[in-house]
Amino acid sequence: MKRTFWKSMAVLAIGILVLGGLSLPSAVAAEKVIKITIPSHVPPSYHDMFPPIKQFVDRVNELGKGKVQANLYHSESLYKVKDIIPALMNGSCEMVFHTSSHTTGAWPEIGGLNLPFLYKNNEDVMEHWKQGGELMNLLNKEMDRKYGVRILGAGITGSIWLWTIDKKPVTKPADLKGLKIRTTGKVDADFVKACGGSPIFLSSAETYEALQRGTIEGLTTFPGGLVGRNLDEVLRYGLDTGAPMTAWAYQLYALNKTFNAWPKDVQEVILTAAREFDTAMFKSMMKYEQEVVFPRITKKVKILKPTAEDLKKFQEVGATIFPTWTKTVDKDFAQKFIDLSRK
Repeated sequence: MKRTFWKSMAVLAIGILVLGGLSLPSAVAAEKVIKITIPSHVPPSYHDMFPPIKQFVDRVNELGKGKVQANLYHSESLYKVKDIIPALMNGSCEMVFHTSSHTTGAWPEIGGLNLPFLYKNNEDVMEHWKQGGELMNLLNKEMDRKYGVRILGAGITGSIWLWTIDKKPVTKPADLKGLKIRTTGKVDADFVKACGGSPIFLSSAETYEALQRGTIEGLTTFPGGLVGRNLDEVLRYGLDTGAPMTAWAYQLYALNKTFNAWPKDVQEVILTAAREFDTAMFKSMMKYEQEVVFPRITKKVKILKPTAEDLKKFQEVGATIFPTWTKTVDKDFAQKFIDLSRK
């Protein structure tokens, strides 16, 4: 009788534990793996930018094995450039990689990075935009308040240069008058326009043919962009202004509501991989420029430097862009952003 009673109690206890999902190994093993979809428009042919992007995804999968699985869709294989931000905002994907200059239309606060001659050099940009720093904290607070978006990785890539075709060298603002220049975002477009040029927006894939046909006479892009799209075949001049005419980045974004819904250990995996991504991106870009890009492109493209007087003229034009950007964001935020960037 007692034996029957205790058998019944044991069966009941097991049943309760099974219903509660606590006892059976299969129930414990069934913990759901968080899947993260990450679109990017950068192709593997960008040997400077692509490896750090892939590294981030690989590190998330390594550090978060059994908890999180990140899947990268590069080369616009999931979304076209113009559809990447909308996809993030409507919840179609969990994270996105995107060029800082391309995001300024949706999030003008990011455009502060592109302000002409705001930073001393590439290293200065990297230092100011580090994760957990004053500038990033200010920016993420404002991005969350207005859009619910978080910058997980700053992805500083260096400087955007001005490049032009044969017979169209540019060493001073007046040289840009009347030239059709493919620009990457609003701030550099405003700068080109202020110099007298006509900013044009084209996708990266369309740029080579447009330069070849003379539909455009130049573009703003980072040095590695010439190699990634073989643009050194159709360009003849590059303008080196020393201090970044426009700084830029390839950044990693997520919605805060998505990030905050993940377990703390998964959040830490993402943040750790993002910190490593920031370092890897900057090092990869600088190394690739020195070892591959400039040795190759200078065989066909002549690097020009403005005189001190002409550089001052560029800086004076650049200063006129600041108020234009300030009008697109909160006034107090704008001043704090500029002050922290110069700190």
